Amino acid sequence: MSERPGATKASKVAKAVKKGVKSKKTIVRKTPHFFRPKTLVHPKKPQVPTRLVEKRRKLTDARLVTMPLTTEAAMSKIELCNTIVFLCDRLATKPQIKAAVSRMLNAKVIKVNTLNRLEGDKKAFVKFDPSVDALEMANKLGMV
Repeated sequence: MSERPGATKASKVAKAVKKGVKSKKTIVRKTPHFFRPKTLVHPKKPQVPTRLVEKRRKLTDARLVTMPLTTEAAMSKIELCNTIVFLCDRLATKPQIKAAVSRMLNAKVIKVNTLNRLEGDKKAFVKFDPSVDALEMANKLGMV
């Protein structure tokens, strides 16, 4: 007598149950946070340039302090306050202006006050040491 067709299949399943089937390992999560696994990230290959405008050049002394101001009020400041008024770049800071003027004129600068003008530039009031005469510095610059 021949075995039934389903009997061989059943006997195979019975053997597998007795032997045990390998199952996937379960992950026990001990925190409520789930972090996605790290996947491959390709480097960017842009088709167009990333910067449309070139980077701005660094401020040199000549770009930092553009010119001395020669109005009547500025001239009176030279005589009364030992101060020369300069027009500067908008991005210039007080320490940068102080260092640039002291390098250009070889004179000791005490203090720098700044004022942003509506024209878009900056006015710098540079006060010199009492040992330095601002009138001589103005002559050196060709203001007077």
